[in-house]
Amino acid sequence: MARKSVQTVDSDLKSHERECEIRYQSILTQLERFEKRLFRMEGLILTSTVTVLGSAASLFVLYLN
Repeated sequence: MARKSVQTVDSDLKSHERECEIRYQSILTQLERFEKRLFRMEGLILTSTVTVLGSAASLFVLYLN
């Protein structure tokens, strides 16, 4: 196998770095979307927990009266 020239290796490396940068930006974009979705899901879970506990407390108070 013939050895590659310095220019060829440099060109391959720069091409690889460009592709990695594009991939990295894509991953960051996806992570930001997942973070937003996770934040919304956390809010829904907290809201539903408060609703269930509040309903249980109300029923308990009504049962005692």
